[in-house]
Amino acid sequence: MKRAAPWAGQFGLRQRALPLMLVTFILACAPVAPSSPAPPLSEVGSATERQVTPTLSDASQAAAVTSPVPLAPGLKIEVVADGLQLPANLAFAPDGRLFLTEVTAGTIRIIEQGRLLPEPAITLEVANDGEQGLLGMALAPDFDRTHHLYVYYSEPKEGVGLRNRVVRLTESGNRVSNLEVVLDNLPINNTLHNASHNGGRLAFGPDGKLYVTTGDIGKGLTAQDKQKLAGKILRINPDGSIPSDNPFPGSPVYALGLRNSYGIGFHPLTGVPYVTDNGPQGHDEVNRIEGGANYGSPDVNGIRNNPRFVDPIWDSGAERGGISGMTFYTGALFPDYRNDLFFCTFSSGRLRRLRLTGDRYETVQSQELLSDQCYLDVLTGPDGAIYMTSFNKVQRLVPAD
Repeated sequence: MKRAAPWAGQFGLRQRALPLMLVTFILACAPVAPSSPAPPLSEVGSATERQVTPTLSDASQAAAVTSPVPLAPGLKIEVVADGLQLPANLAFAPDGRLFLTEVTAGTIRIIEQGRLLPEPAITLEVANDGEQGLLGMALAPDFDRTHHLYVYYSEPKEGVGLRNRVVRLTESGNRVSNLEVVLDNLPINNTLHNASHNGGRLAFGPDGKLYVTTGDIGKGLTAQDKQKLAGKILRINPDGSIPSDNPFPGSPVYALGLRNSYGIGFHPLTGVPYVTDNGPQGHDEVNRIEGGANYGSPDVNGIRNNPRFVDPIWDSGAERGGISGMTFYTGALFPDYRNDLFFCTFSSGRLRRLRLTGDRYETVQSQELLSDQCYLDVLTGPDGAIYMTSFNKVQRLVPAD
């Protein structure tokens, strides 16, 4: 079964007045009646630490997918910017400006001193059918000196997606220009009205390398083919060249066996990358990424204890969440959350916190649901607040008064 968009169903029902193009962008499958247990949600809205154990029945899990999540005690939500179109990527510049992308519009927007600037910094011509568009963005580690930012987008030709590509741009005076191709001819799914699994997240690691997530473009077996770039985590130098210490010599492939990763972050203490991934019928994943490792798609999804593959550290069980952006909390505003992993789910907006333990931080000690307003991306702000995006807003979590 090819997964439909979570927002093709739930988003369309609740936001009919918004433009249709917001409804057509696709990440993963809309929730249906689950067929197996999922991790417990009884800690929703509670700071109590609990062990992750599959306990919910099918019926209660199905209800939990669509039920609202109470805001966790001690938190409140503030709106930072409104009137946006699928703000899927957030990135703070060293000077405090917040850069964001609007996926189907192909725009980069800037929030400066708490105000959304009226004009986009740039508008790229993008293919925007299905999961195509301006899919990823990352600021260079030396942005304060170079003002370089990198984006992953779907280049159009004659109304369809021609290819995905990574390009470098330069910002000056809140305007972005000087497009330079860094990684070209990345695989694209350009199936009309079902252009799914294009991946597209970008992030710089503490090693200074650029990590790129690619989807399997709806052709699951590509994720297992080391000679193809679909269904992978890629690792390149900022100029697009291949690092000499990549696991497969001469190849940008860093890890394989992924289906449609749409979130990436690096553990603050180890620098190891973690990514989210979407399963075909539930079993969305959080994976700890090792160079050269195989994460099993399409052969397996979720925690399966198959010795051929590396298991995720967490999976959603039967819940089809449309797992998306993720980050590690590194601020001072919430000391209890320090170094915890956060991720969003598009079908329900759930912001989930995972506390990791063990020498390699690969065991989920506990989990908590904090909010139902995180649909696309989540990020620690320089003020220590937790910034998150919905369909048309940037909001932040701060301590309640």
